[in-house]
Amino acid sequence: MRDGSLREAARKNKVTSLLFEGGEALRFEEEIIKTGLQGCLAVMREIGMLPKLAKENKKNKNINVAQGSYWVRAPHSGAFVAKKKIGSRVNTGDLLATITDPFGCDPHHVYAKEEGIIIGMSMIPLVNNGDAMVHIATFKNIRKVKEAIDDYDNELF
Repeated sequence: MRDGSLREAARKNKVTSLLFEGGEALRFEEEIIKTGLQGCLAVMREIGMLPKLAKENKKNKNINVAQGSYWVRAPHSGAFVAKKKIGSRVNTGDLLATITDPFGCDPHHVYAKEEGIIIGMSMIPLVNNGDAMVHIATFKNIRKVKEAIDDYDNELF
């Protein structure tokens, strides 16, 4: 919770809220905004806040729920070079990023703690020790989730 945030005010007043976070900080990314809006509207229709659509897209009915997630944090300060992209499937021990000094020397490798899908990543090229770098969601059936992500990406392009 951040002081003065809408999330904090809702919690203090016991108001249930739905929060979507997506995209790169300080940027408006149209596809991510559209995806988040579609997701929020779908949730609102499902819980009765909005009427259901007369014609629903059966193709998007497959819902995958993350069992959890974790942030991989910088073990060292320096220049951050990602080795994976958002949406990538990772296995335990996969190399996620390398942190070096300003000259590309003294590398510190950062690895995945457990299997999952990368759902968030810092785009800032410099990190301080402890900064959040990579957000990984964990699922029971990771292969099925990755196929759904790939299908969605193929529909966009």
